[in-house]
Amino acid sequence: MPSMGDVIPGGGGKSTPDQRARWRAEYAARSPERKAADNAKLKSKREVRTPAQKAAKAAYMKQWNAKRSPEFLANKRRQNREYMANATPERKRERESRRLEVLAAKSIEEREVIRLKKAARRVVLASERTPEWSAEHNETNRQKRLARPASARIRDAAKSRIIHSRLRCEHDDGTMTLAAVMAMWAAAEICPDCGVVLTEKNKCMDHIVSATRHGWHSIYNVRVGCFSCNSKKRTSYPDEWVREVVETRGLEQAILCRRSMLKDGQLGRGEVPAVDVVQLMEAV
Repeated sequence: MPSMGDVIPGGGGKSTPDQRARWRAEYAARSPERKAADNAKLKSKREVRTPAQKAAKAAYMKQWNAKRSPEFLANKRRQNREYMANATPERKRERESRRLEVLAAKSIEEREVIRLKKAARRVVLASERTPEWSAEHNETNRQKRLARPASARIRDAAKSRIIHSRLRCEHDDGTMTLAAVMAMWAAAEICPDCGVVLTEKNKCMDHIVSATRHGWHSIYNVRVGCFSCNSKKRTSYPDEWVREVVETRGLEQAILCRRSMLKDGQLGRGEVPAVDVVQLMEAV
């Protein structure tokens, strides 16, 4: 590696990206003996410093830290965000691996100190968050969400519903893909149980056979409805819910409700008791 007095080609005394990459590779390829020798050399340099040199170093660092104004730090954070936005997947994985190595190297005591500092910081932030600040913060976040494309909002909603339903269900047949859920979510316009117009605010994914009744995590066991009907349905079996819709909404709405539950000729996927639908309709 070049020393401080080496003349670096390229003009201006600045190294090129290729040179810096080569130096980093050579530095990483050092043998254990070379690393130990370099560390001992640095340690000896620190030990031979005089009190005056140490005081001068401390004064310099204090002056340097004073220059780090809030504007300087904000600009630095902005540069870091731009750097990560333009980073390649390999660079992001490399940075994450370095972060995990540093975290693993810390002792349990150091992690506990960090945890306590973060907890104290959260207490301070909670005391500073007035109702006015919370209202403004919530409104800002809402505007950010609304500014996103509809496709992105649908994709995020579909992802969250896939993850949450998978955690509750015992059986997974692999049909609950992101594309299938997004298509079902985007196509739903009217609640099949009450006929209300569906919007992004009142839409929800409903298991035809609920997870607590051993319903499957399957595209054949879900449909899209409104929050109100899903809350009323709770863990009812399909035939039980159809009967309730007949009593509260009428036969015509019950027929639409049952059609939305029919998936590949079956009422959902799960342990459903046998029921004669013709007798069910005639009994009303």
